[in-house]
Amino acid sequence: MSRYFCSVNVPLREIPSTGVEAWYKLEARSQRSSVQGRIRLRLWLSAREAGRHDDDNWQQVRQHERLFGVLLSHEVETAASLQPGDAEGHSGFEGELCGAAQTLLHQHAVQGDLSELQAAIARFAAACRLNSEAPLDPKYMYKLLTELERSWYACEALCGGGDGAGTSRDEERWLADCFSDFLERALHQLRLHRDLYPVLHHLSLNK
Repeated sequence: MSRYFCSVNVPLREIPSTGVEAWYKLEARSQRSSVQGRIRLRLWLSAREAGRHDDDNWQQVRQHERLFGVLLSHEVETAASLQPGDAEGHSGFEGELCGAAQTLLHQHAVQGDLSELQAAIARFAAACRLNSEAPLDPKYMYKLLTELERSWYACEALCGGGDGAGTSRDEERWLADCFSDFLERALHQLRLHRDLYPVLHHLSLNK
């Protein structure tokens, strides 16, 4: 704003990880200036390590997966302790992390320069890992899959429909392994359900 001999001071602590858009008061840069008024700014934080290429954040994606896994596990355990699960082992977790956890995840994604697709892959991978240990609500897994699909197509459109949709080879292999694990777990659950409730078994159907 030097052209107008004024400035705007915004402390970094007042900028949330999700960004902010607001009106700010213009301040004179010298006693000779009599400029007054306000300006509307849209501000957000971003970070990038020195010497790192745009596509060289594979480790950041894996860190995001581990962080999401820890927070998700905590939410599931907390919900289960407050509301014991039903006979099929479903907890009281409704699929939404608390506000503090979402802020932490968003800030980590910003600092790691993660794309929406990379963050969606990390969330799904973490949920698959947890789901292999203790079944999560299928509706929650479906929600993550829907978010992953939406981010994939959005990235594909942005990249011009090229192969990989903006993902690295490591990320594609990782996602393929997650799909295989998820499918195997789902088939296991179906086999278990069929053992507990055999087809055309009158007593089982009425339980």
